[in-house]
Amino acid sequence: MEATSNSVQERINQKAEDRFQKDLQGAWEAISKNPILAQLKVIVGERKIDLFSYGIHAIFGAINSVHRSKAAYTNITKEYTNFDEIKAELIAGYVQEETDTLFQKIDEIKEYFETREVES
Repeated sequence: MEATSNSVQERINQKAEDRFQKDLQGAWEAISKNPILAQLKVIVGERKIDLFSYGIHAIFGAINSVHRSKAAYTNITKEYTNFDEIKAELIAGYVQEETDTLFQKIDEIKEYFETREVES
C-alpha cells in the first residue's frame, strides 16, 4: 500500500508543479506583451537589470529562458526577488487543492456505493 500512496503523492506533486509552470508561463506571456512591464528595470546602484526579458541577465528571464544559466538564476533572481518563496507557497497550496479534490472524489464514490447498497 505504501508504494501506491507514494505514487499518488508523486502524481499530486507533479500536477501541482505542472500547474505552477502553466501559471508562470501565462504570467510571462502577459508581461512580455505589456509595453510597460516589458521595459521595466530594477536599479541597483549604477546597475540596471531588466525585470522581464528572455535573456539570462534579467531577473525573470533567467527563470523563463530555455537555456537558462543556473548561476544567473541564483545570482540575480534569488538576490532580488522572493520567487522561490512564492513558488514553494503556491505549490504547497496546489498540492492541498489536488489532495482535497482527490478526497472529494473518493467520498463521492463511497457515497455512490453506499447508496447502491441501501437500494439493494
